[in-house]
Amino acid sequence: MKSLFPEAGPLDSAETIAKHYEWPTDGQPCVRVNFVSSLDGGAWGHNKLSDSISTPSDREVFGVLRATCDAILVGSGTALAENYGPPANSEQQRASRANLYKPEPPKLAVVSGSGNIPSDAKMFDDPSNQPEIYASEDQAVKTLIGNGYNRILCEGGPHLFDSLISAGLVDEVCLTISPLLVGAGTNENPISRIVAGDSQLTQDVKLDLARLAVANDGTLLGIWQVKK
Repeated sequence: MKSLFPEAGPLDSAETIAKHYEWPTDGQPCVRVNFVSSLDGGAWGHNKLSDSISTPSDREVFGVLRATCDAILVGSGTALAENYGPPANSEQQRASRANLYKPEPPKLAVVSGSGNIPSDAKMFDDPSNQPEIYASEDQAVKTLIGNGYNRILCEGGPHLFDSLISAGLVDEVCLTISPLLVGAGTNENPISRIVAGDSQLTQDVKLDLARLAVANDGTLLGIWQVKK
Protein backbone atom coordinates (compact mmCIF):
# COMPACT_ATOMS: atom_id res chain seq x y z
CA MET A 1 0.00 0.00 0.00
CA LYS A 2 1.24 3.51 -0.76
CA SER A 3 0.10 7.06 -0.16
CA LEU A 4 -0.86 9.17 -3.18
CA PHE A 5 -2.03 12.38 -1.49
CA PRO A 6 -1.04 14.75 0.03
CA GLU A 7 2.39 13.14 -0.25
CA ALA A 8 3.55 10.01 -2.05
CA GLY A 9 5.23 7.33 0.00
CA PRO A 10 5.04 3.72 1.23
CA LEU A 11 2.50 2.59 3.82
CA ASP A 12 4.22 -0.63 4.70
CA SER A 13 3.77 -0.92 8.46
CA ALA A 14 1.20 -0.30 11.17
CA GLU A 15 3.19 2.77 12.18
CA THR A 16 3.16 4.37 8.71
CA ILE A 17 -0.53 3.57 8.27
CA ALA A 18 -1.29 5.11 11.69
CA LYS A 19 0.60 8.24 10.67
CA HIS A 20 -1.33 8.44 7.41
CA TYR A 21 -4.61 8.01 9.32
CA GLU A 22 -3.53 10.28 12.17
CA TRP A 23 -6.34 11.64 14.29
CA PRO A 24 -6.62 15.43 14.78
CA THR A 25 -3.88 16.70 17.07
CA ASP A 26 -5.62 19.86 18.27
CA GLY A 27 -7.26 18.06 21.19
CA GLN A 28 -10.78 18.54 19.81
CA PRO A 29 -13.23 15.60 19.66
CA CYS A 30 -13.52 13.84 16.31
CA VAL A 31 -16.22 11.50 15.02
CA ARG A 32 -14.65 9.46 12.23
CA VAL A 33 -16.86 7.15 10.17
CA ASN A 34 -15.20 4.16 8.48
CA PHE A 35 -16.79 2.15 5.68
CA VAL A 36 -15.82 -0.19 2.89
CA SER A 37 -17.74 -0.03 -0.39
CA SER A 38 -17.71 -1.84 -3.71
CA LEU A 39 -16.91 0.25 -6.78
CA ASP A 40 -20.61 0.43 -7.58
CA GLY A 41 -21.49 1.67 -4.10
CA GLY A 42 -22.52 -1.49 -2.24
CA ALA A 43 -22.01 -1.55 1.52
CA TRP A 44 -21.80 -5.35 1.51
CA GLY A 45 -21.73 -8.31 -0.83
CA HIS A 46 -24.24 -11.09 -1.38
CA ASN A 47 -23.85 -12.50 2.13
CA LYS A 48 -25.05 -9.13 3.54
CA LEU A 49 -21.78 -8.75 5.45
CA SER A 50 -19.03 -6.23 4.82
CA ASP A 51 -16.28 -8.83 5.01
CA SER A 52 -17.31 -10.11 1.57
CA ILE A 53 -16.13 -6.86 -0.04
CA SER A 54 -13.19 -6.18 2.26
CA THR A 55 -9.59 -6.52 1.04
CA PRO A 56 -6.29 -7.12 2.88
CA SER A 57 -5.43 -3.41 2.85
CA ASP A 58 -8.90 -2.52 4.13
CA ARG A 59 -8.45 -4.97 7.01
CA GLU A 60 -5.05 -3.47 7.80
CA VAL A 61 -6.55 0.03 8.02
CA PHE A 62 -9.53 -1.29 10.00
CA GLY A 63 -7.14 -2.70 12.60
CA VAL A 64 -5.10 0.50 12.85
CA LEU A 65 -8.19 2.70 13.19
CA ARG A 66 -9.46 0.50 16.03
CA ALA A 67 -6.03 0.50 17.65
CA THR A 68 -5.89 4.30 17.73
CA CYS A 69 -9.45 5.26 18.75
CA ASP A 70 -10.99 5.87 22.16
CA ALA A 71 -14.43 4.44 21.39
CA ILE A 72 -16.10 2.36 18.69
CA LEU A 73 -19.64 3.47 17.86
CA VAL A 74 -21.91 1.04 16.03
CA GLY A 75 -25.58 0.38 15.45
CA SER A 76 -27.04 -2.68 17.16
CA GLY A 77 -28.10 -4.26 13.85
CA THR A 78 -24.56 -4.11 12.51
CA ALA A 79 -23.05 -5.25 15.82
CA LEU A 80 -25.29 -8.34 15.88
CA ALA A 81 -25.05 -9.15 12.16
CA GLU A 82 -21.25 -8.87 12.19
CA ASN A 83 -21.05 -10.70 15.55
CA TYR A 84 -19.14 -7.96 17.35
CA GLY A 85 -17.11 -9.06 20.33
CA PRO A 86 -15.24 -7.01 22.94
CA PRO A 87 -12.69 -4.79 21.13
CA ALA A 88 -8.93 -5.36 21.48
CA ASN A 89 -9.63 -8.72 23.09
CA SER A 90 -6.73 -10.71 21.63
CA GLU A 91 -3.08 -10.54 22.64
CA GLN A 92 -2.10 -9.31 19.17
CA GLN A 93 -4.74 -6.56 19.20
CA ARG A 94 -3.71 -5.43 22.68
CA ALA A 95 -0.05 -5.32 21.67
CA SER A 96 -0.82 -3.31 18.55
CA ARG A 97 -2.92 -0.84 20.50
CA ALA A 98 -0.25 -0.42 23.18
CA ASN A 99 2.34 0.22 20.48
CA LEU A 100 0.28 2.71 18.46
CA TYR A 101 -1.76 4.50 21.13
CA LYS A 102 -2.36 3.23 24.67
CA PRO A 103 -2.88 -0.11 26.40
CA GLU A 104 -6.49 0.34 27.55
CA PRO A 105 -9.05 -1.15 25.11
CA PRO A 106 -11.48 1.14 23.33
CA LYS A 107 -15.01 1.44 24.65
CA LEU A 108 -17.70 -0.23 22.54
CA ALA A 109 -20.79 2.00 22.27
CA VAL A 110 -23.89 0.47 20.69
CA VAL A 111 -26.88 2.50 19.49
CA SER A 112 -30.19 0.69 19.91
CA GLY A 113 -33.51 2.50 19.77
CA SER A 114 -35.31 -0.41 21.43
CA GLY A 115 -32.50 -1.48 23.75
CA ASN A 116 -33.37 -5.09 22.93
CA ILE A 117 -29.98 -6.72 22.58
CA PRO A 118 -29.73 -10.44 23.46
CA SER A 119 -27.86 -10.95 26.72
CA ASP A 120 -25.83 -13.75 25.14
CA ALA A 121 -24.52 -11.52 22.32
CA LYS A 122 -20.76 -11.86 21.86
CA MET A 123 -20.23 -8.18 22.70
CA PHE A 124 -20.94 -9.02 26.37
CA ASP A 125 -18.28 -11.75 26.61
CA ASP A 126 -15.69 -9.74 28.57
CA PRO A 127 -16.96 -8.81 32.08
CA SER A 128 -14.17 -6.23 32.41
CA ASN A 129 -15.01 -4.43 29.16
CA GLN A 130 -18.78 -4.26 28.79
CA PRO A 131 -20.37 -2.22 25.98
CA GLU A 132 -22.40 0.89 26.65
CA ILE A 133 -25.90 0.93 25.13
CA TYR A 134 -27.45 4.19 23.94
CA ALA A 135 -30.91 5.05 22.70
CA SER A 136 -29.69 7.52 20.03
CA GLU A 137 -26.57 8.60 18.19
CA ASP A 138 -26.81 12.08 19.70
CA GLN A 139 -26.87 10.70 23.25
CA ALA A 140 -23.99 8.37 22.47
CA VAL A 141 -21.68 11.01 20.99
CA LYS A 142 -22.39 13.59 23.69
CA THR A 143 -21.90 11.09 26.52
CA LEU A 144 -18.72 9.60 25.05
CA ILE A 145 -17.14 13.02 24.55
CA GLY A 146 -18.27 14.09 28.02
CA ASN A 147 -16.47 11.05 29.42
CA GLY A 148 -13.23 11.91 27.61
CA TYR A 149 -13.57 9.59 24.61
CA ASN A 150 -12.51 12.16 22.00
CA ARG A 151 -11.54 9.77 19.21
CA ILE A 152 -14.83 8.18 18.20
CA LEU A 153 -14.73 5.62 15.39
CA CYS A 154 -18.13 4.83 13.88
CA GLU A 155 -18.33 1.55 11.96
CA GLY A 156 -21.92 1.85 10.76
CA GLY A 157 -24.19 0.57 9.69
CA PRO A 158 -25.75 2.65 6.92
CA HIS A 159 -28.73 3.80 9.01
CA LEU A 160 -26.51 5.06 11.83
CA PHE A 161 -24.26 6.82 9.31
CA ASP A 162 -27.31 8.59 7.88
CA SER A 163 -28.46 9.65 11.34
CA LEU A 164 -25.02 10.99 12.23
CA ILE A 165 -24.80 12.96 8.99
CA SER A 166 -28.30 14.38 9.46
CA ALA A 167 -27.43 15.46 13.01
CA GLY A 168 -24.21 17.15 11.87
CA LEU A 169 -22.09 14.87 14.05
CA VAL A 170 -19.62 13.55 11.46
CA ASP A 171 -16.15 15.12 11.23
CA GLU A 172 -14.31 12.68 8.96
CA VAL A 173 -15.19 9.88 6.55
CA CYS A 174 -12.77 7.05 5.87
CA LEU A 175 -13.84 5.08 2.82
CA THR A 176 -12.22 2.05 1.26
CA ILE A 177 -13.33 1.37 -2.31
CA SER A 178 -12.85 -2.28 -3.24
CA PRO A 179 -12.19 -3.16 -6.89
CA LEU A 180 -15.32 -5.22 -7.45
CA LEU A 181 -18.96 -4.85 -8.50
CA VAL A 182 -21.81 -6.36 -6.48
CA GLY A 183 -24.90 -5.05 -8.26
CA ALA A 184 -28.11 -4.01 -6.56
CA GLY A 185 -29.12 -7.35 -5.06
CA THR A 186 -32.72 -8.56 -5.29
CA ASN A 187 -36.06 -7.12 -4.19
CA GLU A 188 -36.01 -9.50 -1.24
CA ASN A 189 -32.33 -8.87 -0.40
CA PRO A 190 -31.24 -5.49 -1.75
CA ILE A 191 -27.64 -4.40 -1.34
CA SER A 192 -27.52 -1.15 0.59
CA ARG A 193 -25.35 1.86 -0.06
CA ILE A 194 -23.16 3.03 2.83
CA VAL A 195 -25.94 5.50 3.74
CA ALA A 196 -29.52 4.30 4.10
CA GLY A 197 -32.76 5.02 5.90
CA ASP A 198 -35.39 7.74 6.17
CA SER A 199 -32.90 10.60 5.91
CA GLN A 200 -33.49 13.88 7.67
CA LEU A 201 -30.70 15.54 5.68
CA THR A 202 -31.93 18.76 4.09
CA GLN A 203 -28.82 19.79 2.15
CA ASP A 204 -25.66 18.30 0.70
CA VAL A 205 -22.69 17.86 3.02
CA LYS A 206 -19.47 19.01 1.37
CA LEU A 207 -16.17 17.31 2.00
CA ASP A 208 -12.46 17.99 1.49
CA LEU A 209 -10.12 15.20 0.48
CA ALA A 210 -7.47 14.91 3.21
CA ARG A 211 -5.56 11.74 2.25
CA LEU A 212 -5.61 9.09 -0.45
CA ALA A 213 -3.84 5.74 -0.74
CA VAL A 214 -3.84 2.78 -3.11
CA ALA A 215 -3.01 -0.90 -2.64
CA ASN A 216 -1.42 -3.22 -5.18
CA ASP A 217 -4.74 -4.97 -5.80
CA GLY A 218 -6.40 -1.70 -6.87
CA THR A 219 -8.12 -0.92 -3.56
CA LEU A 220 -8.48 2.83 -3.01
CA LEU A 221 -8.48 4.22 0.53
CA GLY A 222 -9.40 7.82 1.29
CA ILE A 223 -10.08 10.19 4.15
CA TRP A 224 -12.42 13.11 3.67
CA GLN A 225 -13.06 15.91 6.17
CA VAL A 226 -16.50 17.46 6.53
CA LYS A 227 -16.61 21.17 5.76
CA LYS A 228 -18.15 23.02 8.71
